[in-house]
Amino acid sequence: MKNQYFADINDYRKYGLLRTFQSTGIGKLLVAWMLTPDDGRQDGRSRSYLKEARSWRRYDPELYERLVFLKYKNLVFRVRRLRPHFRHYYPL
Repeated sequence: MKNQYFADINDYRKYGLLRTFQSTGIGKLLVAWMLTPDDGRQDGRSRSYLKEARSWRRYDPELYERLVFLKYKNLVFRVRRLRPHFRHYYPL
């Protein structure tokens, strides 16, 4: 994970999919992300969906609102704010 990409459209899709898997109650889900330094590239900055609530919010309203709120925070803060939506969180 990189701070520069947080809350882009792919994160919304990825977190939404993980939340869907988790909500089924079938088994456990393990996700192990590693924070890496920003690389200065411009790809992955697709955040215009955060200004299009009418089109995107309906898929996962709670997640959408959290990403809108967290898009300007640093990644460690963001992960800590998202973790109540996941069952376990193990900081390194």
